[in-house]
Amino acid sequence: MSLFVPSNHSFLKEETVTVEDVSKQPLIFFDYGSIDWLIIHRLFLSNGVNPNIYVEVDHMETAKNLVLQGLGISFLPEHCVKKELENEELFRVVMTPPVKTNISIDFIYLKGKPKSVFMDFLKNKMFEKQKTE
Repeated sequence: MSLFVPSNHSFLKEETVTVEDVSKQPLIFFDYGSIDWLIIHRLFLSNGVNPNIYVEVDHMETAKNLVLQGLGISFLPEHCVKKELENEELFRVVMTPPVKTNISIDFIYLKGKPKSVFMDFLKNKMFEKQKTE
């Protein structure tokens, strides 16, 4: 998840871009209430600024197309804008300080219940991750 702007955006000429700078731009939000939305919304709240939400849409493709039309900027997953990055239609803007979009998720489950394929999968993934760190 990164901030993306169209090719003619003023952020591309700036040396640094802060959350405060972003809050002054028309922002296109997608998927209200999703984890991604919550992460980005928290970014603004934790910095004590309100985002200038120009429009909220249901799909990231719609958000991307609005950014391509120059109607605003948006935080989007990279997989959504891969082609536009390659074609230099959209550009990633690195913010200062860098935005961390990682999120921790806690799972609560009852021990001793019948085996869960899902929980076994998660435990194995966590064990693999610990081995590599």
